[in-house]
Amino acid sequence: MDLSDEKNPKILSELKITGFSEYLHFWGEDKLLGIGYETDPDSGMQLGLKITMFDISNPADLKVAGSCVIEDVDYSPALYNYKCVLADAEENLIGFATKTYGRTQDYNYLLFAWEDGAFQEL
Repeated sequence: MDLSDEKNPKILSELKITGFSEYLHFWGEDKLLGIGYETDPDSGMQLGLKITMFDISNPADLKVAGSCVIEDVDYSPALYNYKCVLADAEENLIGFATKTYGRTQDYNYLLFAWEDGAFQEL
């Protein structure tokens, strides 16, 4: 969005993806990290936690640089509290806690790096 003229905002670009990002964090000068949920485009059913790297180098042509769906994860406090996210582009580290509901509740801490256009779990 171009909001330089507040009475006439302009849409510069749009990007249609499945799912949505609750948390967004700048990653270097030309990327944006998103953490949210992957959803089924027809039913809206949640399919897992999703991390996405958006290429924002050209505001008129936004792109998904890469994404990763973490299945069997139901929740992460990172979605609602930015203090729960480790996002350090200089060290190339992305970390957050997850929770899975079921017969037992499983808690994990996931750590990723962004390498060669893909997320690598560490």
